Formats: sequence, C-alpha cells, structure tokens
Amino acid sequence: MTVESAKPPAMESSALDELMAACVGPAYNRYQKRFQLMNSKGFRPGLAWAALPYPPVWLLYRKMYHQILIYVLASTAMIIPLPFYDTVFALFVIHIIYCLSGHWLYWRSVKRRIQRALRHFPETGEARGFLKGSGGTHPLLAALLAAATAARVLMSLAA
Repeated sequence: MTVESAKPPAMESSALDELMAACVGPAYNRYQKRFQLMNSKGFRPGLAWAALPYPPVWLLYRKMYHQILIYVLASTAMIIPLPFYDTVFALFVIHIIYCLSGHWLYWRSVKRRIQRALRHFPETGEARGFLKGSGGTHPLLAALLAAATAARVLMSLAA
C-alpha cells in the first residue's frame, strides 16, 4: 500500500478525516481543506508560512524527523563543494522548496502515521489513540532548535 493509497478500501473519508484530525491535533482545522484536496488530487504547492523563517524548526515542531534529516543532508551537500555565494543561493533554493512543499510533506507524513497505526491497531478507536500520542506537535524541541540557531547566528555576528 503506497502513501497515496493509505486509505483502506472499507474506510470512509469521514473516518480518514477523523484519524487525520487525531494525528494533527487541535490545529487540524487549518489543514483540513488542504488535506482533503491532496487526498483527492495529490500534490498541490502552497506556501507553508510557519516554515518560512526556518524550515527545520517547523519540521521538528510537526515531528517530521525524516524530512529534517533530508534537509540537513541536502544543505550539507550544497555547502561543501560550492563557493560562498553559490552556497547561499543553493540554500535559499532548498529553503523555498521546503516552504512550497511543506504542507504536502506534512500530509504525506500524516498519511504514513495513519498507515502505521492501522497496521498495528486495526480498530479505528485504537488507531486514533495511538495517533493522538504519536502525532501532533513537539513545541519544546522546536523552541530549543530555534534558540540554538539564534545563539549560533548571534555568536557568528559577534565574531
């Protein structure tokens, strides 16, 4: 079963919507229309405003750990071989790509979590409980990353 077909044939869209709400948490109403559109039509670019200042903080806040690793690896791969101005441009491009595809990446992450929950807990109620615990946000880690990044920038400016 692929990510795009994570909805089992017997599951109604309202049940899938309920599981998505459990996974996303209280902010699901902000994502609901966009997720429903992606469920029916697939990828739709749109600016993830929360990711705009610094995508890794938003990725960490939304518990998208695989995407943080990909972001760091892509950024590192750009920094090593390029001169300074080319590196800045390449990092800017990676940043914009993550901001434009952020909602889609989050939708895929939520679908994967639902898929995993349904594999382990065939009953929707049990899956919902699992998703409430494993989904949602991680504000403390995101705040720590933001503070560490800000401290690093301030130290480099002071030097």
